[in-house]
Amino acid sequence: MKFADISGAELLIEVLRAEGTDTVFGNGGATEIPMMLEFNRADDLRYVLGLQEGTVVGMAEGYSRATGKPAFVSLHGAVGVGNAEVALYNALTTRVPMVVTAGQTDLRHMLTEPLLSGDVAGMARPVVKWVYEVTHLTELAPALHRAYREAMTPPMGPVLVSIPLNVQNERGPAETGRPGPWPRPVAGDVTELVSVLKAAGPGELAVVLASDIHLAGAGRAAVALAESLRAPVWGTPFAGVNPFPTVHPLWRGYLPPTQAAHIREVLGGFAKVLHIGPRPFPVVHYDPEPMLPDTELLQVVATAGQLGSHRPVRAGAAGDLDLTLRALVRELGRDAAPAPLTPALRRAGFTLERPMPPSAAVDVLTSTLPADTLLVDEAWCISPRLRREYRTTESGRYFWGEGTGLGWAMPAAIGLSLGHRERVVCVVGDGSAMFCPQALWSAAEQEAPVTFVVVDNGSYLVVESQISARIPGKEKYRGTDLRHPAIDFAALATSMGVDGHTAGGAAEFARLLSKSLESGRPSLIHVRVAKEERK
Repeated sequence: MKFADISGAELLIEVLRAEGTDTVFGNGGATEIPMMLEFNRADDLRYVLGLQEGTVVGMAEGYSRATGKPAFVSLHGAVGVGNAEVALYNALTTRVPMVVTAGQTDLRHMLTEPLLSGDVAGMARPVVKWVYEVTHLTELAPALHRAYREAMTPPMGPVLVSIPLNVQNERGPAETGRPGPWPRPVAGDVTELVSVLKAAGPGELAVVLASDIHLAGAGRAAVALAESLRAPVWGTPFAGVNPFPTVHPLWRGYLPPTQAAHIREVLGGFAKVLHIGPRPFPVVHYDPEPMLPDTELLQVVATAGQLGSHRPVRAGAAGDLDLTLRALVRELGRDAAPAPLTPALRRAGFTLERPMPPSAAVDVLTSTLPADTLLVDEAWCISPRLRREYRTTESGRYFWGEGTGLGWAMPAAIGLSLGHRERVVCVVGDGSAMFCPQALWSAAEQEAPVTFVVVDNGSYLVVESQISARIPGKEKYRGTDLRHPAIDFAALATSMGVDGHTAGGAAEFARLLSKSLESGRPSLIHVRVAKEERK
């Protein structure tokens, strides 16, 4: 569409419409006033306000994961990009597409280092896959259209366009341009991979799935392939979403994330491992020994640049994951369809201990939540067991922050709820909750049906457990204690318009959880747990 006279801010709105974007996640300031005016004039756009930029990007990540489309984000200049960098890092690590814009001061006086100015593009570059600063009205529409396609081209991820004030205000003839085609998915060449897989004997092959399975919509193809190969399936360490139905008989859980030796214990007995997705076997601690010295690694990835980029591979294929896995199934053949998956609902006898042991909190969650409830998890003190015991009949129902930057879960749960238009349960630790508590206000403002469960052990226990093992016997450890003073999460929620409750024990937790699931409103349940199981 051509315009004889249009401002940069007005043109931005037209490009959003042309791209089919109807939701903006944002927090604007003085460097975004022209855009904020147009956001308020565009009644066909929903504006989701976050009170801090980490919340803004976190909500956008959840929304993109739910819809499969790039979310649109508006940040407040250099300071906003700085606040959002952890959340952008999480999105980049998890390969979630989003188009981010940030205001910038008027370029005509940048030499004077004006207030709010900064190297927006330089600040963003380490945490996005593509960045560009627009300098003229005629660049704006092409830059935004390119941003959408860069975000969606595998490996997907966040991109950023910096829009200075002079461009937002500049008027003149311009056109929105036509959105270019989305990247056309193409299956990879599976010829060599099929040959190697057919040569594997019974019990010689294992399959490992990354969260890219969900992002590519390849969940059903992954199930079909595993059944065709009759191979056990694991998820990658810290997978950002369950890549496989956890009630499936071939599912074995997630690989351990800290030590290479632990992965060798799990997979070392297999002659071949088929890894679907990039970055095979990421672990925390360095190990000089080869990861799997006696095992051939096979790999399926979205782009040729990912194939064998982290570890040597014997054979592989690069292409759209869903199409490539379907091609493998066609070549390998598939067994008869298995029986439908039906998760057994656990009914636990709840403990009366106070504070309840961490395992009791897991018992309440797994016995109370309906099957396939959308679950977001950032409660490190119970996550290992919750990841093992939470039951789903399909991929894409359990979400985890693959980037591990704290403060991800609460805003992501809101975005998932807005995108899926259904109830989400967000289980978050007390330390993680305080990285992005502003998300509670956004949940109330959007009336997002999210149940926040704060599992409170009064500490940064991941760190404290390692310190206490070397310095035992102290009541309070520096840098890890969160009980002096204690945080009243129910009161915090209430102050932001969310129904806040404190569970006095496991039975009350179950009652409050059931009530929240039926309410259709955002709510928070504060659950105090012991630091460890009672012996």
